[in-house]
Order: sequence, then structure tokens, then C-alpha cells
Amino acid sequence: LVKITDSEAVSSSTEYPVEIGDGIKLKTLTLKTGAINFTIISGMSVAMQMKMKLPRAIRDGDTLATTIDVGAGQTVNYAWHLSGSTLDLFSPATSTYNSLLADFEVNVNSGGSYINYVSGQTISVTAVFVNLEMDYAEGNFGQMEIKLDSGNFDIGSEFFDFYDKIDGDFTLTDPKLGLKLKSSIGIPAQLDLNITGNDDIGNTSSLNADKQMITPPTTRSEGLVETIITYDKDNSNIVGLMDLPPSSSIDYKGSVKLNPDDTTVTNNFIYDDSKVTGGLFAEIPIQLSAERIHRKYAGEV
Repeated sequence: LVKITDSEAVSSSTEYPVEIGDGIKLKTLTLKTGAINFTIISGMSVAMQMKMKLPRAIRDGDTLATTIDVGAGQTVNYAWHLSGSTLDLFSPATSTYNSLLADFEVNVNSGGSYINYVSGQTISVTAVFVNLEMDYAEGNFGQMEIKLDSGNFDIGSEFFDFYDKIDGDFTLTDPKLGLKLKSSIGIPAQLDLNITGNDDIGNTSSLNADKQMITPPTTRSEGLVETIITYDKDNSNIVGLMDLPPSSSIDYKGSVKLNPDDTTVTNNFIYDDSKVTGGLFAEIPIQLSAERIHRKYAGEV
């Protein structure tokens, strides 16, 4: 049993892990909304004041700090709101990511009188991040693979009218299928697109295309960066697909792989309004290889 007046009972620093997702290593995170929920359990026989600071968190140019009053023997639940703050999640001491440094200082206010303190009394602090909504994130997003929604693309009735008017064996020798993409996501990505055509009697043919890279922006000010991908006879089975021919449309599905060539990149970035837009287009110049071909004619004689 010790009698003390005002004192700094506890002073410590702790790195709290920020759970983001498997394979993601964030070094910077700016929040639109979010909070840290603290649970403070005091085993002290005296009231105390806990000062908390996040040395690597900034809002409006100031380091984030707060103070909590904890009564003797009390459990306090406290929500520290972090909306609009930027968190530096890289720990130089351990060279790790997804880590937020917190400094704690516990002060006992005696009001000028002596306080009885019993050795072995403890203070427990736990913290959980909740309701995180990102405005900006930077780091390494790993090699995750994102599945694309499937759909279909209408090539156009004019092209199929051409088939209806020609009878014989012919092949389009240089058809092209294009994909125009615009991306504001600052992450190198590789597109694996699978396109299949079906004819009226159940036959199918696939594009079997090579994987293609999507060009990312290097800064937010670049906005949407355009990538035009062309599938032709040199990088796909476009000739075989058009040779089917498809009945009226083609089906597509696929995936996008982030950071396909390098798992060590640390300058990936994404904003809350980052997006990818795109559309397919067909280029079908009438260059034919034909045998026994003639034009169909229907009408009065």
C-alpha cells in the first residue's frame, strides 16, 4: 500500500493492427467515416484520466488526440470518431503495414490529497475499428482476382443480314473485336476475357484470347485513363468465332487480376470514386476468302 499525490501511473505505446483483407498492405488510408471503439477496464482504486494520441494520424493538419475520464473500478466504452483523418499505417520500427501507432498516458488526480495505491492493480484497454469507409487508400493491394459480371453483346443486325444474303463457303479473314476501357483505379491490372458465340443450331465457338493489360493512372489528377484492346487473328480465335457465325449476339465473362507481374508494388492507390467503364465494339471489314459463293435473290420474275 503506497500513498501518492498526482502521478503519471502508466505511459505506453501500442501498434494496433488494421484488418483490411488478405494480401493487402496499406501504408496510407484516408477515411470518409470510421471510428475506434475502445473498451477500458480499470482495476484501479482511484479515478484516472487517460490521454490517447495517434502520432501517425492527421486531421485538418493536427495529430489526433483525445482524453477519457475513467472512474475507480469502472469499465468505459468510448468511440473515437476518425472521419476525415489520414492514417499512416506503415510502422518504420517493424517495417510492417496495416498498423496504427497509439500512445497512452494515464494520470491520477488526487486533488492535492494522498491516494492509496495497491500494487497489482491494472488497466486493460482493447480497441476495434468499426464502420470504416475509405476516401483514399495507398499501398499494395496484392494479386487478388476479381470476377466480372457475365453478359452479352449485340453485334448488330446489319452484319447478320450480310450472312443471310450470301450463300456459299466464305471466311472473314481479318475481323476485329475491340474493348474500350477507362480506369481511374491506380493499380496495374490484367484482363482475361472469355467470349463465346452460339449459332441457331447449337454450335459454339470461343474467342480464346490472350490476356491483356489495363493501363492505370499514376495520379488522381489523370482521371480516367483509356485503354483500347483489340482482339484480332494474331491474338485470338476471332476468325473462328465470326466463321460460326453467332446468331445475333455474343456472350462474355471474365476476370481481372491486380498486380499480375509484381507482388512487391507499394504505390497502388484507389479513391472512393475510382471506377472502370468500358464497352465492346466490332470491326468487321469485308475481306473474304470464299468458294462457291453467290448472292441470294428473292422476288418476282
